[in-house]
Amino acid sequence: MKQQQEISLETVQRRMELLTAGPVWKYLGIQLVHAENGQSEVRLPVKHEFTQLHGNVHGGILATLSDASMAAAINSLLPEHEFVVTTEMHVNYLSPAAGRELIGKARVIKRGRTLSLCEADVYDERGKLLCHATATFYSFEKRE
Repeated sequence: MKQQQEISLETVQRRMELLTAGPVWKYLGIQLVHAENGQSEVRLPVKHEFTQLHGNVHGGILATLSDASMAAAINSLLPEHEFVVTTEMHVNYLSPAAGRELIGKARVIKRGRTLSLCEADVYDERGKLLCHATATFYSFEKRE
């Protein structure tokens, strides 16, 4: 069984730099507000290209922002050579998404040896809850 270790601020910062430099984060314009101690907040300016035919933000964008915010939360707890991938995600869409900005807030519910459970809520800039998501992340070690 893996020992829970204290994660340095430098490790968290390096990890967040790697995460936010990823192609999906860059392409969509997801911005990390903070990630520490298993909690995170991300923001995404809404672009016209994110909308579906009714003018609301497409559900896939909300799901991606949920996944990104949960990834930031779980990554804030991982030691340097441990990584995670999403193994499953469930999204409940609660309100149509419109507005200028989306805010994703996530937290780790349970950090396990190989599987961890996280949850995220996505809000508009007025604080209206748009969706709630949960996801399981698989942990693995990777050494260079």
